[in-house]
Amino acid sequence: MRILFFDIEVFPNYFLLVVYDPYEKKYNTFQLWEIDNVVVSNDIFKLLKFLKDEKDTYFCGYNSLGYDMQILTEIVNKNLISITKIKEFNDSLIESEWPIYREEQLCNKTLDLMLVNNYGPRSAKSTSLKKLEFNLRKKKIQDLPYHFNDILTKEDQINEVIKYCKYDVEVTKDIFSLSKELINMRIEFGNLNNIDLLNSTEPDIAKKYMLKLLSQKLNKSESEIKKLKTYNNKLTVKDLILDYIKNYKFKNKEFLDLLNFYNYLELYPTVKSAINSDIKIITLKNKIEYSFNFINNKFVFGAGGGHSCQDPGIFESNDEYIIIDSDVSALYPSLAIENEFYPAHLGISYCEILKENVERRKQYSKKEFPLINNSIKVSNNSSYGMSNSEYSFFYDAAYTLKTCVAGMLTLSMLIDMCVDEIKDFTLLQFNTDGVTVKIKKKDEYHYFNIIQKLENISKLVFEHVYYKKMVIMNVNNYIAIDINNNVKTKGIFEDYEDTIKQGAYHKDTSAMIIPKALKAYYINNIPVEDTINNENSIYEFCYGNKGSSSYKWMLTKYNPDNGISKSELFDSRFVRYFAGGTDTLSQFWIKGARNGSIQAVQAQTPITLLMNVPKKDILDLDKHGNHKPRLDRDGNIIYRYPTLNRQWYINECNKIINQIN
Repeated sequence: MRILFFDIEVFPNYFLLVVYDPYEKKYNTFQLWEIDNVVVSNDIFKLLKFLKDEKDTYFCGYNSLGYDMQILTEIVNKNLISITKIKEFNDSLIESEWPIYREEQLCNKTLDLMLVNNYGPRSAKSTSLKKLEFNLRKKKIQDLPYHFNDILTKEDQINEVIKYCKYDVEVTKDIFSLSKELINMRIEFGNLNNIDLLNSTEPDIAKKYMLKLLSQKLNKSESEIKKLKTYNNKLTVKDLILDYIKNYKFKNKEFLDLLNFYNYLELYPTVKSAINSDIKIITLKNKIEYSFNFINNKFVFGAGGGHSCQDPGIFESNDEYIIIDSDVSALYPSLAIENEFYPAHLGISYCEILKENVERRKQYSKKEFPLINNSIKVSNNSSYGMSNSEYSFFYDAAYTLKTCVAGMLTLSMLIDMCVDEIKDFTLLQFNTDGVTVKIKKKDEYHYFNIIQKLENISKLVFEHVYYKKMVIMNVNNYIAIDINNNVKTKGIFEDYEDTIKQGAYHKDTSAMIIPKALKAYYINNIPVEDTINNENSIYEFCYGNKGSSSYKWMLTKYNPDNGISKSELFDSRFVRYFAGGTDTLSQFWIKGARNGSIQAVQAQTPITLLMNVPKKDILDLDKHGNHKPRLDRDGNIIYRYPTLNRQWYINECNKIINQIN
């Protein structure tokens, strides 16, 4: 696959395409520039020839399928040589909810890294290129130097835009390097199944793969299956509850009340269909929520599954007690397979496909074929998630509901049995498909007997991990250290190393010094002051904040000598800053009901804006790759950023520690 990296910028009187050729290691630029309807530069015909010559090349960009390649296709199709027409199409494209051209209609092939990483606008991982620049700790976070509706009349302005565009291409190259495994997975799994998956998000992979299998199984065309859905006029939850759950006698009133809640629950269509305005659909969000307090846990049940957690604290294994984490393997697909749950319009064939996929995964072991193995797993899991989306051919609220309720009540049975039969039982966490418990060592055999009993009843399979220590803030924020010293972190305890290890480049990496210091404190008993005061990378302290079209950033500058302040609005959509200094950062709202109001960022904590980090100031590393603070002759640390308020970060850590303690 021949790949070129590219990016486009469009102004009312200026069009720019920048292409980087990694084989020749050079940039090519194509421009159309007019001033007062007089053509200053016109590379359009050169561009058309270039695109024709590179017909078999993949143009790699960020949001390239939805934006950049759309612009190029319009230029090719309409033979556009007018910047006015290009700008008109650009604006209509931005306002449109969906791309104008389908992938197969594009003038050239593209590789869209936004889709490959599941960072699209309708994704839970939605991430801008600027946010990635921050998360990847680029030394510059560069915004478009001019508003996209500005008229560019000077050579200096053009040079600035070219420089900006080249930088975006450079960042795109970096994202490509980090995305190679994801790209290879799509190529490998696509080739295996004869499906084009290159520009597919994970749900799209599942959709295309399952669609093909369903087409073969049902002997229907893919276009026919895409139109299939099941709409329900009424859902009586009692009728959807499995017999083994109905026949189980809950010992604890709290779980018995939960079962009764579902036994008497009926759902009706209340929300207007997005596809057919003549009908209404049943939504599950908020409709099936139920909560209660029990055994020092607050239990919450809803469309996203069941959750509970102990109050914040530190929990450890010792000679008398052990901590066991028990998760159901592939909970939702397993429930579907074992109980013949399926979207009504797909029938039992759906379960057969899930079961065949489980067997197929065994043929492609996780060790030898990790990419294929994970793709099959994702496909099985995603099909359940899409069953709650009216846009999906998996849509059937009854299927979603019976699967979700079965999972929550089955895990409730486990907790109910343990509370009833194990005298000294502590539930540390319950999170959709599993539980974490603390029990006496002498009760270990009894606990696994209960697990075995539930497995026999439900046909589900549990997997177990022993922890020696858990630090818990809540169900989504904790540290767990297993008996082999493997560390699992969630939420506020995930530091930069954890984030990068996961390949989760979309996650917010603001103030990573805080989880870093907390981990060192709870795992190695290192005071947070030591970690924070010895840290020499300014990136660890930086916050990143993305703006919107509704407001502008406002920086209020203070003169420490005479107290004079000056407030300035600036256009940068993304800001990077650290705590400490004399300035404050606010959002000045320019649109909507809040027009004219000011909202402080970081609760008016004094900050220092740091958009560009000098290369020499980024990081000092020793030969082992560890941070190496610079020292003066007396051995004192030389701090490169004198306004940095390290105490502020120490205080933030202590707030969390105090809550846990």
